Amino acid sequence: MAYDIIANAGMIMDELRLEIGSSCSRYKTEDSFLNGTLKFINKNIDDPEDFLDCWNYIDEIDIKEFKSTLIKLREKILLVINTPISDRGEPPFK
Repeated sequence: MAYDIIANAGMIMDELRLEIGSSCSRYKTEDSFLNGTLKFINKNIDDPEDFLDCWNYIDEIDIKEFKSTLIKLREKILLVINTPISDRGEPPFK
């Protein structure tokens, strides 16, 4: 389930998947990854323009729609956080 967060981010924007995926190495546990990703998503919900501008998408992507998709991703992250690790399943690459 945690791995699916990266895939879901990619459906929103490749650069979002890239940022979340590359952050994995900073975290020692799945839960710390999920909590760090939740912080990252919350930051971008609060200030989507900064993320979009950083990737030169500020004039290309509807900010309201982007923010809405981030809110949906946050809901998925919270669902995974609230699921016991033993019930999250194995990643497809294992």
